[in-house]
Amino acid sequence: MKAFDYLQQVIADRTTDETRRVALKSFATALDWTPHSELRERYQTATAISHLVVEHGIENAAALTFLAPGERASELSASQIEKLLEISYNNLIDWHIFISNNDVRIVNNLSFPDVDNLYSIREENISDVLSVTGFNEISRNEKIKKYDRRCDEVVINVIARWKKIISSEIPNIDNKSLSSIFNAMIFVRACEDQKRQDFLDEERVLLAELSNSDESKISEILRAVLRKFEIMPDDLNFIDWEDVNKFDILDKYTVENLFIDFYRPRSVSYNFNFALMSKHALSRIYEKYISLLYYTENEKDSQISFLPTLPSVAQPEKSGSVFTPQYIASFFSRYLRDNTPPRRFRQLKVIDPACGSGIFLRTVLEHQASPLDFRVDRTSIDAAFANIYGIDRDPNACSATRLSLALLHLVITDEIPSRPLQISNTDALDAFLNREVGVNSFDAVIANPPYIKLDHLNEADRDKISNVLGDLKEQRVDSYLAFVAMAMHIARPGGFVCLVLPQAFLSSRNASKVRSWISKEFTVRLCADLSSLDVFSGVGAYTLLLILEKVGPRQSQVRATIAKIADYVGPALQACLDGRAVDTPYYSVFDVEQDYFDKVNWVLLSPEENRLDRLLNSHKTLSVYMSVKQGFVTGADKVFIRSKKDIPLKERAVWLDYLKDREISRYELPKNVNSVVFFPFQNGKPLEEKELKELYPKSYEYLLSHKGILEKRGAVSRHANPWWRPVRPRGPDVMCRPKIVCPHLMLVPRFGIDRRGSFAVSHTPMVLGRDADDDNHVLLNYFAAVLNSSVARWYLNTHAPRYSKGYVRIEVASLKAMPVPNPKNVPISTLKTISDKIDDQNCNEKERQIELDEIISDLFGLDIELKRYLNVGD
Repeated sequence: MKAFDYLQQVIADRTTDETRRVALKSFATALDWTPHSELRERYQTATAISHLVVEHGIENAAALTFLAPGERASELSASQIEKLLEISYNNLIDWHIFISNNDVRIVNNLSFPDVDNLYSIREENISDVLSVTGFNEISRNEKIKKYDRRCDEVVINVIARWKKIISSEIPNIDNKSLSSIFNAMIFVRACEDQKRQDFLDEERVLLAELSNSDESKISEILRAVLRKFEIMPDDLNFIDWEDVNKFDILDKYTVENLFIDFYRPRSVSYNFNFALMSKHALSRIYEKYISLLYYTENEKDSQISFLPTLPSVAQPEKSGSVFTPQYIASFFSRYLRDNTPPRRFRQLKVIDPACGSGIFLRTVLEHQASPLDFRVDRTSIDAAFANIYGIDRDPNACSATRLSLALLHLVITDEIPSRPLQISNTDALDAFLNREVGVNSFDAVIANPPYIKLDHLNEADRDKISNVLGDLKEQRVDSYLAFVAMAMHIARPGGFVCLVLPQAFLSSRNASKVRSWISKEFTVRLCADLSSLDVFSGVGAYTLLLILEKVGPRQSQVRATIAKIADYVGPALQACLDGRAVDTPYYSVFDVEQDYFDKVNWVLLSPEENRLDRLLNSHKTLSVYMSVKQGFVTGADKVFIRSKKDIPLKERAVWLDYLKDREISRYELPKNVNSVVFFPFQNGKPLEEKELKELYPKSYEYLLSHKGILEKRGAVSRHANPWWRPVRPRGPDVMCRPKIVCPHLMLVPRFGIDRRGSFAVSHTPMVLGRDADDDNHVLLNYFAAVLNSSVARWYLNTHAPRYSKGYVRIEVASLKAMPVPNPKNVPISTLKTISDKIDDQNCNEKERQIELDEIISDLFGLDIELKRYLNVGD
């Protein structure tokens, strides 16, 4: 049967519910959509008989409304359309498609009525309009002017606004109590929308109860409405009624306006439907909601004025937590579903040890309890909820998770969970060390671990992380590594571990023992590099998705899927789920053998890149020929780096010209700079405090005025560094020699030559001769040409740590490991040509680089295909 035939079954009068459900799925898949969920019963109207949410490329793409027999999409009134658009709007889906027997209407709910397109359909053209390809073509060509904000933004802005209002009315109210009142409001509104017998019923129960009651206490109004729905308020362990009681001092007018905003804020075209949101959208809303009500040990720190733009604000600094995009949660859940037998998938015992708002747990449950799966029944739903475990040290996050899962259970079964949800407010690492979370206990461990550097952890947390890692500890460890190790321990044999990690995990030395353990005792099922994407909306995290199976790689014989994604993340992850090898300018997906992960560092390379990598690695590394050192580290740049004009001329001897990253260009450096850095050396030897005070009193006096700041540095408090000295100043034997310097972050190579050793650089690597005899002009020019080449650009882009927006972070280890042609094997005439090109101040920059690129690529031994791959000569 074809899509048109399935459509006739869907909208026919006499089609049974079961036949219609099968026809809906078949209709969607025939048009290359993935059916996600069906909305029936109370969402039926006189004009619509069913609604189907479909997706393509992981994220929800459209809501399909199937009109009743005899109805036409072209004849729907504006009011009918606006009412039905509430379905897509509350599901966070922008596009809504109305389908009748002979026409289709495609509407964008944020731009209605501007984006409202009508098409006739017949058997021969249905794919042109309704297939994924046809829809994408139509939607891409639309110039969308949005009149409304997305539902999640509006809900968060409502909460942000009311947090500000309530905090002004009750000045000392804490975040935990605010979380409780908003949890109660969301739950009661969801119950009201769920219990409403008719989708078209406009009665606002909370407002009616407030109007008809002599009682204006908000806690009593909320309790009374719940009792109307036959829900006993005191049975709800995810709402703290003692906290809610604190808001009873709000006057009736304030409570009324709060209720109104939770139905439909004045600036929005659509009513909120929290039951619809509870199907899918609340996962995303809660992730942002938790950042809004983040719990701190000192609640006074969090009592600040929130502006309407607050939803874009991330978690408080150093909490290590960021909200997880829905598409990542959907991807992990669908991967588990697609790679687990159906019955076992519905019975999976799943834990998220850093659950936040519960987005991973909730998304798994959505798939386990999908109404499109005829094998799902009440028994399997209850079993799925009983097998879900979450842990978080933030009590507000735990409350939000309990509420989110309880609402999901409500909209699926029409009842709240009969058993307490297994969400624990504790530290997962403590629970693991105390054996409250056992080894080999879970079928799936899913987590976006908190990422906190060692310097930002207290001693107790450092000890805890070390104890969890045990023999896996290597150098200075970050907090996320302890969660990785714990996840691997608590997964059952044959179970899955799904992790969101920093991209540095692939190559950082402190993760090397964890990688080695994975390569020996686990099967890598998927490794997706998303580091070129702004996954966490401005947080600056560089993301890797890693899926492991707790089966030895030699036992499984399963190839690993590798994905390198620069854009179009949805289609790229869909290709991973489909098992399709794809190579586009925006992403590539390919398979590798498990021995790919036997290397010390995991570099994700396509087959063509592997050939290039093998060729480059036939050369020795830069560290064989040159010394690579790190620039200075002060620990307090705002104190130690100053404007040159502020330094007395007589004291310039202890201040060295400081070269900022943006002042470094390819080959050339500025003649003068405006900044200097404190450089406590004289005659090649470090100064003592007494000498500094006597010889350079103004500089000493300046440092003394900042002593409080300087003493707080970790190097001073923990490692006995003198309070007035930079942490690692680098002596004249390094800093004042001719050298090659570069920015710490680069899009394209920018290696400049400091010919006289005049400049100091911060953190970034410096390349200099292994001894003073190697500081010759030609040698520095040669290595600068190599490092500025297309070959070096590719190597650093693939081997160095990634930064956001395509930047790479240049570290000493990355440069040391960079393969380079042996200068002794380069003809003297070629060395002279390279050096002369660099010294020629009058040559065209672009032409010079093209010529040098050709020379360097020939020295590496690149063939025509590899040159073309690297765009050598362009």
